Order: sequence, then C-alpha cells, then structure tokens
Amino acid sequence: MWFFIIPVSALTIPLTNIASSSTVEVNASHVPTFYAPYTTLSAEDPLLFGIILPVVAAIFGALHCIAWNFHFPSHIEQLLWRIGSLTITLIPLAPLVIVLITAAFRFLPDFLWNKYDFRLSIPSISLPQCVKTVLDVIVSIVFAIALFLGGSAIVAYMLARLLLLTQAIMLLRKQPESAFYAINWANFLPHI
Repeated sequence: MWFFIIPVSALTIPLTNIASSSTVEVNASHVPTFYAPYTTLSAEDPLLFGIILPVVAAIFGALHCIAWNFHFPSHIEQLLWRIGSLTITLIPLAPLVIVLITAAFRFLPDFLWNKYDFRLSIPSISLPQCVKTVLDVIVSIVFAIALFLGGSAIVAYMLARLLLLTQAIMLLRKQPESAFYAINWANFLPHI
C-alpha cells in the first residue's frame, strides 16, 4: 500500500495547486510553479477530447514506431517494442473513430435526404412495457461493456508506456559498436 499511497499523496498538493491557480495578479513579480491559466475550453469539448488529443497521442506513439527496425539485442525485445509502440499509437485513435462514426450516423440521413431525396420511414409503434424494459437492459449492458473496454484500453496504454520506458533503459546494456563512434560534427555542420 505504501508504494501507492505515498506517491498519490505527494502529487495531491501540486495537482490541487494546478487546479486552483487560474489567475495571477496583474503586478505579480512571478508566476506560481504549478500555474494553469483559465481557458475557455470545457472538459466536455468534443473537438478537443474527440479529435485533437487522440491525433496528438497517436503522433506521439508513431514516433516510437520509428524504431521498428532498429538494432535490438534479441528478437523478443524487438517484438515487445513493436507491440508497445503499436499499442500507444492505436489505442488513442479509438475515441477519434467513435467520434467519426457518431458524426457519420448523425449526418448521413440528412445528407441522403437532401442529395437523393431518400426518406427513411419507420412506422410509429407503441412498444409494450416488457420490450422497453428489455431495451433498457440491453442499453445498460452495452454501456457496461463500453465502460469495461475503455478501462481496459487505459490500462493497456499505461502498461505499454511502462513497457517502452523499461525497454528504453534496458536496451542501453548492449549497444551496437556504431553507438560508440566519435562523430566529427564539423564535417556535417560546417558552421560549427
């Protein structure tokens, strides 16, 4: 328990300071260490959380894919690097895919209606109470599955980041000979 409680309690005060430091006095001589200015973006902004953050996170993961064919001491380590880099590249794209699918289903009927005069006619029927209850149960089950998959994706992302960090340190133990060559930078950058 101490391995978890001590870091969490040590981070609580700085994170609270970040959350409560939205303004700085006009004539202040310094800015607090943990200063986070107030922004107009809300926490539910779909553009930020549905499109921008997943793309930036995927680009970050793609940078790790650059080492796809680098030298690794063993094939297992190369395979673990590939799995970790693909994981941190693809998992953040799930919210982007969900946003795009939702937008497609939201705007597709209007597009078909306006462009091709397509009309979707669904007869209005009165559902009995038992069917409504079954539909509520199905919606609850789908929500629970989505919540489980989202939590699993977060855990898998964190484990992949930990794997890549651990591997980056472990790979320092056996470097290729070319890593120890002294480079004469004046040959490549003549202005030095």
